[in-house]
Amino acid sequence: MSLQVNELEFVASMTGSLAWPLAATIIAFAFRGQIKSVFNRLDEFGFGEWRLKLRRDLKEAEQVAEALPPPPQLPVIEFQTSSRSDENRFEDLLMISPSAAILDSWRTIEDRLMAMAERLHLNDDRPLPIHKVIEEIGKNRLFPSSLVSLLHELRQIRNSAAHSSEVTPEDALRFKRLSDRVTPFLRPDLFNQN
Repeated sequence: MSLQVNELEFVASMTGSLAWPLAATIIAFAFRGQIKSVFNRLDEFGFGEWRLKLRRDLKEAEQVAEALPPPPQLPVIEFQTSSRSDENRFEDLLMISPSAAILDSWRTIEDRLMAMAERLHLNDDRPLPIHKVIEEIGKNRLFPSSLVSLLHELRQIRNSAAHSSEVTPEDALRFKRLSDRVTPFLRPDLFNQN
């Protein structure tokens, strides 16, 4: 008789232990469509906030770019030896990945900044991170403070684009226009004019 009581107690305790997980599973299954909808909205909200921030950053960068003076009038020099033009490469990347198009546009800026850092011997001891190169180059009287601000803004936008797949082609085109506005200022031969 005691064996039968122990078996009943065991079944009762197991039923009590499994009741809540079983009920939760049944409820989740029954309302799976509504639960999925809620998670999708949360996901959209997160990406929506990121999109708003990117657009706000681009708008701020465009306002800073408006304050730039005309670029210095120097002879045209070629910075890259590429079989394809930058425009064609940008258009190809834009179709594949707008984020990659932004990264490539930034690479052009970064290459020019590093060439300027080399001309100024900023990287003789050890290479500086790019934000430090911008700060050091910004100390030169040839560079307006608006250019330094814009370079920092563009670097931040580039970093955001590197970590998100939510960049639109319009965002990449806006970044490219800003990049094209900055590059005429980024010339190592400017330092021969001092």
